[in-house]
Amino acid sequence: MFKKKNLIEKSPPAEPIILTRRQRDCLQYIADGYTARHIGHRLGISKRMVSFHLERVRIKLGVSSTVQAVYLATKAGLIE
Repeated sequence: MFKKKNLIEKSPPAEPIILTRRQRDCLQYIADGYTARHIGHRLGISKRMVSFHLERVRIKLGVSSTVQAVYLATKAGLIE
């Protein structure tokens, strides 16, 4: 009835993805296991701003979750 989406099948968009430095930093910290609160503290911004930057990354990558964003950004070489 429902098709299960396979994260592995999703590939980075063909056009170049341009992330701001702050978006890359937030996404890299998420990939490293930090919480939004800790990221905000490290970058000197609010937890809400971290969430905003991650939402913009998800929109740019065309995904619905941060896990998918981390996967695609890593695959595209945007983060390590």
